[in-house]
Amino acid sequence: MVRVGIVSLGCPKNQVDSERMLALLRGEGFKVVKPSHAEVLIINTCAFIQAATEESIECILEACARPPRRGIIVAGCLPQRYGKKLLTAVPEIDYAIGVGKCSMIADVVRRVNQGKKGIDVSSPISASPPRERILLSPAHYAYLQIADGCSNKCSYCLIPSLRGAYRSRRLQLILGEATELAERGVRELILIAQDSALYGTDLYRAALLPRLLERLARIDGIRWIRILYLHPAHITDQLIDVLADLEKVCKYVDMPIQHISDRILSRMRRKVTSARIHNLVDSLKKKIPNVALRTTVMVGFPGERDEDFDELLQFLEDSAFDAVGMFTFSPEEGTAAFTFDERVERQIAEERTTTLQEVQREISLQKNRQRIGSSLEILIDERIGKGRWRGRAQFHAPDIDGVVYVTGSSVRRGSFVKVSVADADDYDLFALHPGSGHCHSVL
Repeated sequence: MVRVGIVSLGCPKNQVDSERMLALLRGEGFKVVKPSHAEVLIINTCAFIQAATEESIECILEACARPPRRGIIVAGCLPQRYGKKLLTAVPEIDYAIGVGKCSMIADVVRRVNQGKKGIDVSSPISASPPRERILLSPAHYAYLQIADGCSNKCSYCLIPSLRGAYRSRRLQLILGEATELAERGVRELILIAQDSALYGTDLYRAALLPRLLERLARIDGIRWIRILYLHPAHITDQLIDVLADLEKVCKYVDMPIQHISDRILSRMRRKVTSARIHNLVDSLKKKIPNVALRTTVMVGFPGERDEDFDELLQFLEDSAFDAVGMFTFSPEEGTAAFTFDERVERQIAEERTTTLQEVQREISLQKNRQRIGSSLEILIDERIGKGRWRGRAQFHAPDIDGVVYVTGSSVRRGSFVKVSVADADDYDLFALHPGSGHCHSVL
């Protein structure tokens, strides 16, 4: 029996692909093991920006330097982007498959086990991939993919060329998978797509995310429903109302704006205006009390002038987002922005990014300090020591936001507990579970 392991890099969409591949391999009789014990190792890669590409290459080279193995398979965005050039650059790779090839993984492992080499980076397949998964996340939460690909065609983004056009999954397939996950003990569903707000527009000719949320909220056992990646151009009043009304839906909105200057938004081809973004932030705060707002911004985009950056800085100060992901523009060959003139010097772009980070750090610290003394319901993710735990509140998505460190007894992994916030730093909270005597704020 061949031992197969997987290393999953990049976004949650990649993780779901990895989980599907593992389930298929186990179903075909392969033994799924930790990557360090694998005879055939699969590396599911990211190549969205240069930094992700470099991380993927580094991971592959490290794996190649640790024989003996029967083979190394590289999957996902890296081979999809570079094709045969990847095999030329790293000849130690035995097989490469592109995005959307989950269903062929068992055959590929067999070929590699027989000493064969190859590559398949043909166009991504439909949005009806295998449903069975071996979760790489803790058993109490899971990502639920509602669509794949993207049709927005922002000028800086490779996703449409890597993962294809936007493809919604059928409503009944999603509900069936969600029900199965709940029966397996999942308590938090995290909905993912490149643009979740567009769900259904291609398949059903209507934006059906509100209806999907209403149906998911009826599933027994599910306590939290979290949504990632809502493009501001596609958030509707109906969706905001559903976010406000459904108790199970986390009051957490992940809305990547990328910028606030109309001139830069236009060059980015974001299909949204500064006024629209301002109105959305106001509407979300008004209709959803205590909503947690997360966004992503890009600094140093070609043509970004001092006045554009100052406008972005002022907007972040005024809006006081709960969390902000910040990226310095990375020119990616194959995107429209790769050829844009008025490049911002790297040093200037990085200085601007640092300025935004400092401003947001102070905003986050003040927001967290305001929570000291309050009571929170959190989901416990893991034990980190005797009587010490790590968990998340509704305003914390796993791996991208802060966490809550808990001191207390009668706590278990995967449980929802009420805690009292005793301390805070820039991004994390420190809390007590009833019966505890003190709180550890230094780990």
